Amino acid sequence: MGGAISYRARCARALLALVAALAWWPGNAAAEGILDAEAGIVHDSNLPRAVSRSDIAADASANLNLSAGHRISLDDGSAITWSADLRAAEFRRYHGMNNVALGVTASYRRKFGIGPFAPWASISGSLAREKYGQSIRDGQRSILSLQAGRRLTESLDLSGGGSLER
Repeated sequence: MGGAISYRARCARALLALVAALAWWPGNAAAEGILDAEAGIVHDSNLPRAVSRSDIAADASANLNLSAGHRISLDDGSAITWSADLRAAEFRRYHGMNNVALGVTASYRRKFGIGPFAPWASISGSLAREKYGQSIRDGQRSILSLQAGRRLTESLDLSGGGSLER
């Protein structure tokens, strides 16, 4: 487990260095910095996604997600966003599921028209290196997503999409 703590410390230092670099990066007037943080507790009633009742196991985890990056407006209707991402999860019972992931995400979003009710579409890709409490589970995760949507009223948006994950 000592290697996992060392890896987590390296990931945290790398993200802090990235956030510091982004804070000082001289972007243009159309660029804006992004810093997102999310923490929570999740209970999963069927952690292994088992079909047989005897194989079902439940557990809870503490999760942390951090992202830092930039959004650059290309014109009135399109933007590119990129970020560095850190995810971590600590499980209460199944410590082999504990994980930390360090990755990057890039996306392009296009709005087809002017005003808040114009339809939009986006494409996003991410790549992350995941490290678990057991080295046999370590690996990379890549995701490609397509989405489209439209605001219907002041308080109602309709969107849908799909993704491929490897």
